[in-house]
Amino acid sequence: MIALFLSTNQGNVMKKTILVAVLGAMASATTFAGSTVTDLSNPKPYIGLDYTYLSDVQGALKSTYDSQVVEALVDNYTNQVSLVAGVQVNDYIGLETTLGKNIKDISKIDGIKLSLQTATLAVTGQYPMYDRFYAKGAVGQAWNRFEVKFDGEKEHDSIDKFFAKAGVGYQWTANSVTEATYVYNGGMDGFSLQYKYVF
Repeated sequence: MIALFLSTNQGNVMKKTILVAVLGAMASATTFAGSTVTDLSNPKPYIGLDYTYLSDVQGALKSTYDSQVVEALVDNYTNQVSLVAGVQVNDYIGLETTLGKNIKDISKIDGIKLSLQTATLAVTGQYPMYDRFYAKGAVGQAWNRFEVKFDGEKEHDSIDKFFAKAGVGYQWTANSVTEATYVYNGGMDGFSLQYKYVF
């Protein structure tokens, strides 16, 4: 059964990366058209922590593997904790990256451990709504690595997918921000709670 995870899915990563770059450039051009050049003179870097609940893990794997085997081996949801780093380029646009790992084994089979590690890179956008609330969105790429440990052996498979999120944020102080967003990660979806410290 471990053979389910041993075959590497060779997606066309170059096309996806180019698509993300084009979308980012379009978003930047649209935002910059309505911004002043002085907005770019004071970028604000930030770091933070992110909790993400993702469902339909089986669906993400069924596009590559036999659906009955996936259902027998893999739980259908996972919880992840991620480190976050980014930069708010101006009041409306930024770049963000995350690196996370599940906090719950998602294998259904005793003796087999299955983990999900995720890295994302996205162009972010935000727009003020009311008082300290703002709308938040992101579009980018996710690199999902499923790692299997069985009988002292370790194997992995990478599935690279489109990544997006949308939701709201609240700025408690000039440095302290929280966000709640819906997350789509290549067939998996769920929600995310993020805290970030802005320098």
